Amino acid sequence: MLTLFHHPLCPHSRYVRLILGEYGIDVRLVEERFWERREEFLLLNPAG
Repeated sequence: MLTLFHHPLCPHSRYVRLILGEYGIDVRLVEERFWERREEFLLLNPAG
């Protein structure tokens, strides 16, 4: 299963969620609060 780290108000992640829904692809959604700057997320995306 795919995992999408997203922020609900981000237009880019909203678009990805829309497309995944249109294709019927199951995805695990993980809301990422970028202002918390979690170490695990920064390892995936150093730019935050």
